[in-house]
Amino acid sequence: MMQFAPSNRKKAFTLVELLVVFVVVGLLAGLATPVLGRARLAGQQASETAAAKSLITAYLAAAQDQNGVLLKGYDEEGEACDSKGNQFQVGSSQALRWPWRLAPYLNYQLEGALLVNERANALDPSDPNQSYLVSASPSLGLNSYFVGGHENGQPAYSYVTNGTCVTRLAQAVKPSQLIVFSSARGVDPMKGKNVDGYYYVTSPQSSPKWPSAWSSSGSAKAYGQVRLAYSEKAVTAQLDGSVSLLNFSELRDMRRWANEAARQDNPNWKP
Repeated sequence: MMQFAPSNRKKAFTLVELLVVFVVVGLLAGLATPVLGRARLAGQQASETAAAKSLITAYLAAAQDQNGVLLKGYDEEGEACDSKGNQFQVGSSQALRWPWRLAPYLNYQLEGALLVNERANALDPSDPNQSYLVSASPSLGLNSYFVGGHENGQPAYSYVTNGTCVTRLAQAVKPSQLIVFSSARGVDPMKGKNVDGYYYVTSPQSSPKWPSAWSSSGSAKAYGQVRLAYSEKAVTAQLDGSVSLLNFSELRDMRRWANEAARQDNPNWKP
């Protein structure tokens, strides 16, 4: 009987088998991409929530050092130093804006508190050439028109002089709902587009007033520099030290922005 020696030829994949493999890989990649995207967004939200907690803790510590007087968001008599102890020039943006004046209460550990996610990747707070950008675009903005004060023109000045702006801890009617910090975004003058981070945020009834609906493609200024990046929600820190995740409808409630709105219990209060 004739016997045939086994063949040494390796069996190759057929075209159909290769196509099946490609389809399966494509389907798995399609399923994995949204999952990875949600995981990345959840990580960013967690980082910003932790940053908000650090900021409000530092902000309240600064107030305690000043016998309850709140740190101004924009202080025309402000003084500040960088992380190496070098004093910024009086009247410079770094001294006027709040980030570098709050930095000592963060032990100058600005990454993870003042700067997180995109801002942490874009800016180096130890680089003196970037100190201006650190002052201009921290990840979270301060509600300085109504908390602390914003000495930079009308109506910000009048809010302090007529008592609309809370300047001391004891003045707050409902500190548990009064927003101090919020996720922020601004316009990059070099790129002409919205980027993460801005040093202050303004309320729905400030000028310009917010539109009635949220649009991620809308300009930063139209929505008071507030950024709703987490399923159309923003991270906020309140004057009692709490941190929240608020949607657009909740953010339109003026009782969360202004002490007088809380006093009158009027969500549509206008300054």
